[in-house]
Amino acid sequence: MEPWKFLLLSFSIIFSVQGQYVKTPYETNNPNGAVDTFDFIIVGGGPTGIILATRLAEHKSNFSVLLLEAGPDPSINTTIPLYESLPLGHSETDWQFTTVPQKNSTFGTQDRKIRIGQGKELGGSTAHNGMIWIRGNYRDYDKWAELTGDDSWSYDSLLPYFKKIEHYRGTLQPSDERGLTGPLEITEQTSYSPLWKEWVETGKSLKFNLTDPNTRNQQSGFYHTQVNIGSVRAERSSIYEKYLLPNLWRPNLIVLRHAYVLKVNFEPNPHGTITATSVTFLRHWEKITVNATKEIIISAGSFKSPQLLQLSGIGDAKHLISVGVKPVLDLPGVGAELWDHPTVIVGPFIVNTSPSNITYLPDRDLTPEAVAEYAAKGKGPLSSCLWSGYGLWSTTGNHSYPNIIYEQWAQGGNGVSTLRGDLLAAPIIDKEVKDVDSVSAVVSLGVPHSYGSVKIASADPFEQPDIDFNFFTDPDGKDFEDLVIATKFIVNFYEGSKSYGRYGMKLFGKNFPGCTHYEFKSDDYYKCYVKMVSSNGIHPSGTCKMGKKEDPKAVLDSQLRVLGVSKLRVADASVMPRIINTNIQIACMTIGEKVSDMIISDWTK
Repeated sequence: MEPWKFLLLSFSIIFSVQGQYVKTPYETNNPNGAVDTFDFIIVGGGPTGIILATRLAEHKSNFSVLLLEAGPDPSINTTIPLYESLPLGHSETDWQFTTVPQKNSTFGTQDRKIRIGQGKELGGSTAHNGMIWIRGNYRDYDKWAELTGDDSWSYDSLLPYFKKIEHYRGTLQPSDERGLTGPLEITEQTSYSPLWKEWVETGKSLKFNLTDPNTRNQQSGFYHTQVNIGSVRAERSSIYEKYLLPNLWRPNLIVLRHAYVLKVNFEPNPHGTITATSVTFLRHWEKITVNATKEIIISAGSFKSPQLLQLSGIGDAKHLISVGVKPVLDLPGVGAELWDHPTVIVGPFIVNTSPSNITYLPDRDLTPEAVAEYAAKGKGPLSSCLWSGYGLWSTTGNHSYPNIIYEQWAQGGNGVSTLRGDLLAAPIIDKEVKDVDSVSAVVSLGVPHSYGSVKIASADPFEQPDIDFNFFTDPDGKDFEDLVIATKFIVNFYEGSKSYGRYGMKLFGKNFPGCTHYEFKSDDYYKCYVKMVSSNGIHPSGTCKMGKKEDPKAVLDSQLRVLGVSKLRVADASVMPRIINTNIQIACMTIGEKVSDMIISDWTK
């Protein structure tokens, strides 16, 4: 970014956030004197952890709560929708995970490894995600209820929580399934959202109705993108701002940033099992142990939660011994099921008309006037997260349970590098389309059948775990086949549309590097392309799944209690027994609201 743009952006931030993101004084290792015991200790300040901490702290029982977060407060830059992912790639705010080499995907990178951006800051990945607001299909939650034997996880049972977290202020007529009074403001990307009308028009031309996907009646369709962005000023409506900041005044809620948890400690109990008693963490290079009188809740995400359990001696005993960790409980399911949405970037689709300024080009559109408009009114190019269309579709024809996710990314120029900078071909493509208006589509398999794993590589808590998505390993090859079909569909969606046709929209007309020996747009070409560019959807889940006791891979019961351990729960995306068919941030927040009620009920009987 040019220096003048950076300065203008900085001034716009200062005036737009209105002092909301002020650091609180809890920066010493003993913020509350000599207190080293709390009722509840929560490990991880992501969306689930923050909701849980605030709900427990605000309860009339006056529970004492310690929230431990490895990262800092979110940057004030993250309030600006256009700079949604600015913290990614920085070690202070991004865990920067990397997978082991993938066997059947990601062929187009240097080492066939996937780079995974995961939030390491208060708010977790919701502090820098795309803000897309989508619940998932009711069948997914009903499947949770089936797999756990607990109907409280069904869609109908969770509906009050879906409504509780949102304040819908969009353009669709709200049904009785939408929340109108919750803390997070939900709008649609329309005011500055390139090509959203063409997206919706094309969907209608294909006979898909414009319904609300955030109801029980989710259908295939192409929608305005619902986002957690404010309606008056276009700023991220965040968990950090709406849940945590209003509660930091409470003396019974202590939040420690830069607290890297090393292990959970246990003691034997009279029932012949073990009880979680304390947590040891490193902060400002001092090792500290704090005790919990009631419970410890791990909410560190789908990579760190299983890693922490394994480092603490809970997991597959054989594997733990092999890496030098003494087992305290043999629980083979820890880290055994890693789910995510296999994803490909399709594009860029080039605009071939004049004038062509219909998408966002950073060097052209980030002007002094645009920065001033955002600073004054919260509108203009900086007000958009650029996800200007969201779609659901089915390769099976069952349009009431879509298995494909489409997201329109309306940035030209270096748009491919912005989305997938790890692709060897990204700089080649970007050079060809520099300063050219274009659009790309992110295509994900919403209902995969392949899953991977997360295993610690050693007893060192600072060494990254071995992460393997293991995409496209289902026995009948359906995952790969469906993603190829979905890729071909979206090419036809753009190139065969009258709405996009007015711009002469065409797929970048050169064979993707590595697939040059196939005829462009042939079936074999698309298969090669998917193998080359496939990655993860950044929706990891399932690594500490809840389930029935007879399920050999279950880690938790339906109350999210670790099997065989007293006073220890896990609450985050890792608890999902199956991934939902859409983005997962709403599901994570809902888990936070639900487990809060569970815990309060248990300790106030």
